[in-house]
Amino acid sequence: MVQRPLLKNGVVVNIIEIEDDTCICTKEEHKARTLEENSAYANRLAGWKGHMAKLKNQFDAAKGKLITARMTLAALEARRSDATDPKVATTFTTQINQAKDEVAAAQSALDQIQRAPLPQKPLMFRAKRWFHHEDGIQVGPAGGHIGDTWDGKKYIAPAGKTANGPDEMVA
Repeated sequence: MVQRPLLKNGVVVNIIEIEDDTCICTKEEHKARTLEENSAYANRLAGWKGHMAKLKNQFDAAKGKLITARMTLAALEARRSDATDPKVATTFTTQINQAKDEVAAAQSALDQIQRAPLPQKPLMFRAKRWFHHEDGIQVGPAGGHIGDTWDGKKYIAPAGKTANGPDEMVA
């Protein structure tokens, strides 16, 4: 934190305490920067949402393939149990083994999608800002006291004021 004087017509009218990383700007600059930040965040968020939708579609497709493979396997096993001819049962057994491989492959694909790291949702970043509501107020360089005049290089105390306090007489 640093103390900075507020100047009006070159005279210190107040002292504020402000953090070093706070941007000092006018209301118009603040509004323009806010619009830029909002636009940049909206673009990042739209990109993230698009990527997440793509990942969800991949997941849904892999899950659908797994469900279909499991249902096919279950149907083949049911038909094999109903088969009375040993040749037909052998054919179903071959198809069941292929269906088990398809289920394993579909499960593996789904597991791989689930293990993949998800991109982090973008965060809204807004820099710290300070602006004064009154026209003609500006922030001067560090130093100075209320009532001092800024001449562009240094602060000048008014007549009758010393560094020890206002209106203190020097004998």
